This record gives sequence, structure tokens and C-alpha cells, in this order.
Amino acid sequence: MAKKLTKKELTELNVTLEAMRSAESDFVSASKNRQRVEEAVAQSWTALQGFEGDLNALQALMMDKYGNVNINVQTGEFVEPSEDSTDS
Repeated sequence: MAKKLTKKELTELNVTLEAMRSAESDFVSASKNRQRVEEAVAQSWTALQGFEGDLNALQALMMDKYGNVNINVQTGEFVEPSEDSTDS
């Protein structure tokens, strides 16, 4: 005598398998997206560090040439520090 699942059990099994497959697909997709985001973050961090190095080098050159001055980065003019700014 061949035994088989009841219709209800078979339906429950198939619903559960489909839900698991969907969750697995979502996981794979999210993992790929996470990997892309992590790669983008790493590239951005590397670029940021490079720009910080460039800025530090420019600041050092300008300090050697002009001394310790404040510069308006929109106009290039030297500006006096405001009277209400205090050095600690």
C-alpha cells in the first residue's frame, strides 16, 4: 500500500518550500547589493584619503608661501579672523 501526504500537508509543504526559495533569493540579492555597497564605500574612502593628502600638501605649500593666513576659498583673498572667534 503506497502512502502519500494529505492534500493539506502537501499544500503546506509546497507553501513552505516556496517561501524558503523566496527568502533565499532575497538573501542572495541582498548579499550582492551589500558587496557592491562595500566596494563603493572602499573606493570612496580611498578617494577621500587621496584628496585629504592633496589638500594637506596644498595647505603646506600655501603656508610656506603666505604664512598662517585665512583664505576665502571663493575669492582667494586673505581675510582677517573675525573678532568673535577665539583661540583656545
